[in-house]
Amino acid sequence: MSRYVSCMSKALKDHIWAQLSLSYMAKQIYDKHKTIWWEHLNAGQSMTQDDFIWLQDIAYLDRKRKKGSWHLHTNPTILIRSWVFQHSKDVFFFQDVGEMNGTQVPFTIGI
Repeated sequence: MSRYVSCMSKALKDHIWAQLSLSYMAKQIYDKHKTIWWEHLNAGQSMTQDDFIWLQDIAYLDRKRKKGSWHLHTNPTILIRSWVFQHSKDVFFFQDVGEMNGTQVPFTIGI
């Protein structure tokens, strides 16, 4: 774990998560944060612990977000439905549950 992430305020973590979910790179987020930090410093404003984040802290949150997005659901039916929903442009046919030649088929998918 990054040395500092656990000390970040919830507001800063939420801001970083939002930026990452909008496909901003960790370096872009860090550079923007650094620019704002310099503006605060030059204006004589007081510093908080959130002003002292590193690129590694943002990269850690990005890795954590990516790892969490790849967890599989324990129910295969829900897992397949969510995969089809996330990759709808790659799927030309999906039937959730059906019968084929009198046999129950759990799902049919055309990729």
